[in-house]
Amino acid sequence: MILAAVSNLKDKKGSSVQSIKKYIAANFNADVEKLAPHIKKAFVSGVANGKLVQTKGKGASGSLKLNAAAADAKAKKAKDAEKMKAIKEKEAEKRKALKEKNAAKKQALKEKAAAKKKTTKKPKKDEKKKKSDKTNKIATKKTPSKKVVKKTPTKPAKTKATKKNSAKKAVKKTK
Repeated sequence: MILAAVSNLKDKKGSSVQSIKKYIAANFNADVEKLAPHIKKAFVSGVANGKLVQTKGKGASGSLKLNAAAADAKAKKAKDAEKMKAIKEKEAEKRKALKEKNAAKKQALKEKAAAKKKTTKKPKKDEKKKKSDKTNKIATKKTPSKKVVKKTPTKPAKTKATKKNSAKKAVKKTK
């Protein structure tokens, strides 16, 4: 209430404590005499926080005005909050549009799958049996096989050296 009073009174040198109390009593319909201790604490804490600057007096007396840096910071925070709110709204709209787009894609895929199921015919049980019978007949036909003749290994031909050795053995046996 005090910050609102000081900002609306707009005194260049600062608003007096008495004028601030009058403003609060007139605009906020509050009993200033009952709120006097709270108002004094608010003056002191406002000066300590840096939101108010005391131009005259000490403690809870004198004249007070808004700290320009604090007021600028407050205005900047308000602007930043508005910007962030606008950005969040845009992001929410984007997310909503993306969800709708994805839902449309899913629906289109479901419709496409349903259309595919309708177009592909499943063969009936009788047709399956006929096809399997035909494949079995083809698989069971035997092709004539050729007989494989095994060749027995032949003995190697005797050379002259082996003939001589065998002749010598035969002579030794006779002796």
